[in-house]
Amino acid sequence: MPAMQPRVLFVLFADDVCRQLHAFLYVNDLHRKGYEARLIVEGMATRLLADLDQAPPRLQQAVADAKAAGLIAGACQQASTGCGSPADRHIVAAIQAQGVGFLSDLENHAGIEPFLREGYQVIAI
Repeated sequence: MPAMQPRVLFVLFADDVCRQLHAFLYVNDLHRKGYEARLIVEGMATRLLADLDQAPPRLQQAVADAKAAGLIAGACQQASTGCGSPADRHIVAAIQAQGVGFLSDLENHAGIEPFLREGYQVIAI
C-alpha cells in the first residue's frame, strides 16, 4: 500500500444499474482498503435513492454499506428536484427519508471544488 493514500470522489450520474452498482462497489472497496472515498449522487442517479426498494438486492446492499460507512457525501439538490423541470417531490422526500443530505454550493448544484481543495481526485460515472 502506498504511504499516502489518494482521496477519491466518485460523482455518480448514471441511471443504469450496472454503472450505479460499480460506483458503490468502488467507493466501498476503496474505503475498506483504507482510502478516503466519497460519492456524490448526481443527475438522473438521484432517482436510485428514491426507488432503491426496486433496485437489485446487490445494489441495495452496496448502497446500504456506503450509507452505513458515511461514504455518501450527498445528493445534488437541483438534480433531486428535476434540474430545471418541475420538482419531483417523491425524489426529494425519498432522499430525505434515506438520511442522505443535499449538496447545493454551486448555484444549487453539488460543487466539487470543496473536495478538490481537500485533495480528492474526481471520477465521474
